[in-house]
This record gives sequence, structure tokens and C-alpha cells, in this order.
Amino acid sequence: MARDGRELRASGTSDASGASGACGLPLPVSLCLIARNERRFLADCLRSAAPYVAETILVDTGSTDGTAAIGASFGARVIHEAWADDFAAARNRSLAAASQPWILVLDADERLAVGDPAAWMRLLEDEAKGGYFVQVISRVGSGARAGTVTDAVCRLFRNDARVRFRGLVHEEAASSVYDAYGGEAIGDAAGLSILHEGYRDDVIAERDKFARNRRLLARALAAAPDDPALRYAAGTELFAAGDYAGALRWLEPLAGLARDPGYGSDAMLKLVHACRAAGRPADAARHAADGAKRYPDFADLHDARA
Repeated sequence: MARDGRELRASGTSDASGASGACGLPLPVSLCLIARNERRFLADCLRSAAPYVAETILVDTGSTDGTAAIGASFGARVIHEAWADDFAAARNRSLAAASQPWILVLDADERLAVGDPAAWMRLLEDEAKGGYFVQVISRVGSGARAGTVTDAVCRLFRNDARVRFRGLVHEEAASSVYDAYGGEAIGDAAGLSILHEGYRDDVIAERDKFARNRRLLARALAAAPDDPALRYAAGTELFAAGDYAGALRWLEPLAGLARDPGYGSDAMLKLVHACRAAGRPADAARHAADGAKRYPDFADLHDARA
């Protein structure tokens, strides 16, 4: 297999001219992923998206478990890129290689769920939109602590050189979509959802994600301590580790954000639960009431308020 930025391509049914998938629909979408040692999940991820995309770009950042070969077996264009401790840089390498008018971004431990292929096409045909927030449903915990959390992340957007990911870790593209197309240009991807396995206890332990993410966050926050996306990322890491007082120091300033970059609803939900766990029930109730007004269709916030 080629390395050092060279590419590997295997034969497959997709091509850059725009394949047809479910119901014979034209699919002007590039699936972009980054992965390292994702043999456990990658095939299911690619299988879930295959009917809805014309091509797949996989940036492999140093796998030793056959991840690249799995990608190639699904017809992916595999690009080998050295890991540089920068998630946005790796993501943007995949975006730069995409040829279709739209880009869908998944992680290897995620699966695409499409409730209505016709609705998927309507999203792509809306000329007023530069991107969409997609519902991400993450399985968390294990055993008696198992459950799910729901978030909305900008994972479907136009292929535009102005639209790139930002952030060493917990990277996001919504800010650049807003900058490129304006504040009303991101919609909600009705009929689409992403099912995420990476927050399960066994997966976190296997990857030692907390140690890696905290190291990258410390580096990023040293350079930009007031960046809202980094504050959310830091609060999320501390919340997941059970340090609720520490999480609140990062999350509370986000309650008043004028523009929601996609993680606002999840930040509010974590803020409510962190206040409650830290022994601040009055603040939890206040934030829950505010969040329910701001995100009236977010059932988790109503449940937290109750």
C-alpha cells in the first residue's frame, strides 16, 4: 500500500461522475472519513453510506490493522497521511480530495441512517442551503449505565474551498459554513441521522480517548482560551470524566451564545446535568427552562428540566 501522501484506489461501483444508489437516485455526494485502526467498525460504516454517495475518500493516519484495505475493498480512495496531532488538518485533507458538489462526513465508528431517500435528495437540491446539521445519536456507558445522547453536528455541506474544519480536537465545520454562506444557510437534515458507537465505555477504554483529547485541548486552549468551540470541547471532556465543577467553568459562558454553531443544544443539556450533579439545583432548573425555550423540539432538555 502506498504511503507518504500517495493514494491507493480499488475497483468499486462508485465513481467521481456521480453514481446512482438507492431507488436509482443521482448522488452528488462525497463521503469523507479519517481513520486509524478502525477495523472493528469501518465496514459497517461504509456499508451504511454506500447507497447514498458517489465516492468515498478515506484518509488513513497510520493504521496497522488492515483499515486501509477494508476501505479499498469498498471502492474508497485511500490517502495515507502522517498523523500530525490535528484532527482538522486530517479532515481537511479528505475534503480537498472530494470531487462531488456535496460532502458528507462520518467517523468510522458511525453509521448513516436514512429514513427517506427522497428527503435526502430534497436537501441536496435546496439552493439556499450551504450545509445541514445532522442528528447524531451516541450510545454511551455500558450495562446499567448504558443510554444514548443526541447532538446536532454540521456533517453535510457543499464542497467549497471556503468550508473547512477548525480545531485540533472536537473539530467543527459549522463556523466556516456560516462565514461562507451566512447565518441562515445551515438547515436541519430532516430524515437523516448518524448512529455513533465511539462513546461506549469499552470503546473509550480501548482507545484511551480522554488522555489524547486532553493533551490536544491543552495545546489548543493555550493559544485560544476564549474560543467557544474549545470551551465546549473542554467542558465535554470534563463532563464525561465526571468532573462536573470543572465542566461548568467551561460550559456556563456558552449559555449566552448569540449564534448556535451546532453544539448549543448539547452544551445546554450538559450544563443542566452538571449543575444538578454539582449540587446547584436552582441553576440547573434555570438553565433547563432557558434551554427548553431555545430548543423547543429537543426532548432531552425537556426531560432534564422535569
